[in-house]
Amino acid sequence: MPAVAGTKSVKLRAYATEFSCLAVHGNDLLCTLCACKLSFDQRSQVLQHMKTAKHQKNVQLKAKKQTQMVVNKKSRAELWCEALIKSGIPFNVLDNQPFRDFIESEVRYVLPSESSVRKQYLSIVTEKHKAEMIKQLNGKDLYLIFDEMSFKNRAILAIMIGDCSSPKAPYLVQLTELEKTNSETVAKSISSALFRLFENVTLRVLISDGAPYCMKAGRALKGLFDGLIHIRCHAHASHLAFEQVRAKNDGIDKAIASLKQVLAKSSCRRQTFPVALPPWPVITRWGTWVSCAIYMGKHFGAISCWVRGLEDDGVLVENVKRAFTDPNLQENLASLLPLEAALAAQTTLLENCSLLEAIQNAENFCNSLGNFPYAQRKFMDVRDGPNGLQHVADKTCELMFCPITSVEVERLFSKLKRYFTEKPNILIENLEIYLFLNTFPV
Repeated sequence: MPAVAGTKSVKLRAYATEFSCLAVHGNDLLCTLCACKLSFDQRSQVLQHMKTAKHQKNVQLKAKKQTQMVVNKKSRAELWCEALIKSGIPFNVLDNQPFRDFIESEVRYVLPSESSVRKQYLSIVTEKHKAEMIKQLNGKDLYLIFDEMSFKNRAILAIMIGDCSSPKAPYLVQLTELEKTNSETVAKSISSALFRLFENVTLRVLISDGAPYCMKAGRALKGLFDGLIHIRCHAHASHLAFEQVRAKNDGIDKAIASLKQVLAKSSCRRQTFPVALPPWPVITRWGTWVSCAIYMGKHFGAISCWVRGLEDDGVLVENVKRAFTDPNLQENLASLLPLEAALAAQTTLLENCSLLEAIQNAENFCNSLGNFPYAQRKFMDVRDGPNGLQHVADKTCELMFCPITSVEVERLFSKLKRYFTEKPNILIENLEIYLFLNTFPV
């Protein structure tokens, strides 16, 4: 650039325009980086200041600070993405103007848009978490839980893995929609998921329910992984034991079903019911039938008196009156009261704990069924069977935090059903990302 000529004000404006770090203050030329005045009679004086060590250091510090600000801005957007997914809040809340105004006024930060989070930051957050998962699990002794669910003609296989030496919850590694549900497709999905993610896989334990295709898939995977132990889910085993109780008490089952129908069809009857409504059984929820039977046994007098007082002559009322006229009903309900201890023991089976404690919880549940030998035998068939606990009982130190249930996958399926209900056409790839981040252990 040629020498600057003209008045002092012209020189000042010319230098401030040429160098972004310079500013004009009155009749002075200031360096904003070094916070000092400069002599500007000769251009060489300004250039000489630019070459000083102090100025060069301040230039580098400014560049570093700007880089950190950009990184911090990105990390904040990623944190928002992760927080919304873990909280189950849809991304479109970011386009809600009152919500944006409130958050931005409180935290003094401009929120990213919904499309930016979904298209840009979601993939970044997912890759970071997958890298962290691989780093934590690679080379470790692993356990794997798998199960399949059907929802509106869609068969979904969920695969979760965890570290046998860590109390952390397992990670979701794959969610697959199966064309056919059989041992071949299940074993292929599990092996491809493991070898795709990990260079060094040491799979020690496999946990699943007792479906025949799960058992067959486990036998196929034993050919790929030396020393693999396959155990059946003992939470499912407890449900099978309670199902034996239900099958042996057909009269109680009819009384519960008919009472539920009578109350479900009339709000007036629900209002006149003498006690709180029973905890109605749901076949797919473990222990709910037994819980309802125990409740009816405790309040049988009030409930039977209310049933006898029903004046309607409809079919449903006739059915419930017929069920409650069974002379053995009260005695049979009273005989189920000891199962209350079994319900409490079943709850401990669903808790996350060490392998040693899990084995003890299974033993406690089995002992609580002492008054019901037919149910106890059903549970013992699983506990002491070919895929029972005897294979891990002497390895409690090696497999310290290996679970004996597949309840983590069942909890995952509960969330999956909610997503399917809200968005029935959601892609399985997107669903896998959301559930992977939503269930990522802290």
